[in-house]
Amino acid sequence: LIQLFFPPLMLFYWGKDNFDLWLFLFAIPAFVAMFQISIIAPIRNHMLKLYREKKYSKLNNIYQNAFFLVILNILLITSIATIYMVINFSNPFIYENLNLIIIAFTCLLLNLFASNSHAALSYKGSVKEHLKIEIFFDIIINFTVPVSYFIFSSFDSVFSLVLVLTLLKTYILYSRVNDKYLDKFVTFKLINFKDIKKVINLSLGFNFHILSTIIKGPGLIILLGTSNNLSLVGMISTARTMFYYLPLKFFDVFERSYFLEFTNIINTKKLSKNFRKHYLNLLIFCAIGLLVFMLFSNFFGMYIYNYWTHNFYKISSELIFLITLDILLIIIGSFLILPLLSLNKYNYIGLFELIINIVTFLILFSNNFFNNLIYGYKIIIISSSLILVIKFIYSLSILKNYAVRNK
Repeated sequence: LIQLFFPPLMLFYWGKDNFDLWLFLFAIPAFVAMFQISIIAPIRNHMLKLYREKKYSKLNNIYQNAFFLVILNILLITSIATIYMVINFSNPFIYENLNLIIIAFTCLLLNLFASNSHAALSYKGSVKEHLKIEIFFDIIINFTVPVSYFIFSSFDSVFSLVLVLTLLKTYILYSRVNDKYLDKFVTFKLINFKDIKKVINLSLGFNFHILSTIIKGPGLIILLGTSNNLSLVGMISTARTMFYYLPLKFFDVFERSYFLEFTNIINTKKLSKNFRKHYLNLLIFCAIGLLVFMLFSNFFGMYIYNYWTHNFYKISSELIFLITLDILLIIIGSFLILPLLSLNKYNYIGLFELIINIVTFLILFSNNFFNNLIYGYKIIIISSSLILVIKFIYSLSILKNYAVRNK
């Protein structure tokens, strides 16, 4: 919900031009983050399994090798970011905002470095510790950045404020890691190829999913930015904040909780009828909640959006319908595959999802997506529907096989 306050506050205090600039500059490192190796969720699953089996030495080995991969990933993204800025240095936009782009990239790298602390704080089955810290800093950033208008005379200083807060968050996250089974930082003598290979194999599907998410999120914003129309970037970003990311963030709370619960159940091999009933009720709750949100958005969304953005942007009811339909398909698909994520059986689904989203992105790019948003979003709906069908069929197949093996 705190995301709802950020755009109107930014528009009110810093103005539309600065807000559009903010959205686009932070979309650049977010898009480069497609080279990020997502290892936390699958490694946390495996760490929970080792913890329950009391294999504490192996537990630390996996954690250390995952941490080492995070550091390598930071070096990779830093290299790519440097190459990107060198190649585009002659671009006036890049040249004039180079210091801000560097700060945005640094925030991305700090968040990536802090990701390993999430596994250390939550592998025993509870996400409360790191979630409280994340939520606290989300609130602080989303409120202090807009109202810093009263403190700073230059908008550039706001980026420095975000950097300081991100540094502080990273420090606090690691200060909370105090686990007798884990070395807090990398112990290089524990790094070995066998464990690195295992970490990579476990995380393949999750990485495919992250790439797909980046292509559909920051990727579309970058695509819109190529039109040199930052107002269009602002309109789509604010519309997606209200009609896409709001329900996504809301249901993500349930998704994280049930993900850990399913991981606990599956690791104890208690896949009973009660579990299946519980899972079905979760899917029904999700579908009903999304339908209610979609209906409310399509009846009242335009009025709320116009008031929320102070009428800075113009949006059509058809675009609102397509955005809410897209997020409905995505969230239902996310809940469908929760048991697969807990089983670390997501590689093939993640690969199919990535291929479909890459093809969709190329179609949008070749057809100048920014010239016809409605047509572009219809293509996105087709791809999201296809991904949902594949997730349903594959999840059903995997769960049937798992149930038979564990009778």
